[in-house]
Amino acid sequence: MGGYGTLIYALKYPQLFAAAAPFSAGIFTSDELKAMPDNNYANVLARVFGSNLKGDARLTNQCYANSVLDLVAKESTDSLKRVRYWIDCGDDDFLTNANCLLHIALTNKQCRMNSVCGMVRTTGYWRTGITDALQFIRDSFHQK
Repeated sequence: MGGYGTLIYALKYPQLFAAAAPFSAGIFTSDELKAMPDNNYANVLARVFGSNLKGDARLTNQCYANSVLDLVAKESTDSLKRVRYWIDCGDDDFLTNANCLLHIALTNKQCRMNSVCGMVRTTGYWRTGITDALQFIRDSFHQK
């Protein structure tokens, strides 16, 4: 959940970051969250959003307060523009849908970012993408 954590911290504390580079961020749309198999929800999200919840009941106040897509939708453009985003998610990653929606939401808010789509969700894929992401982060420190 490092990509998700990267986004949550950058969105909630933009004054602390010049850039954020989530790789395969664990973000979900409301529909994906409601339809998530119970076992997956219990193992990954129940401790954060509430256990033994199903369907619409998963969309708690805690869920909305920590939903990357909802935070971007509610945040002002000026606040979002304080951070540059490098969004990287593989084409066949089960997280691609929400990561693409994040790209669209940030584009609609005219944020400075770069999105990269790769082939597979593997350590090897992330290892090859990190070089460009680190250069993007480095360049973010030199922005006007």
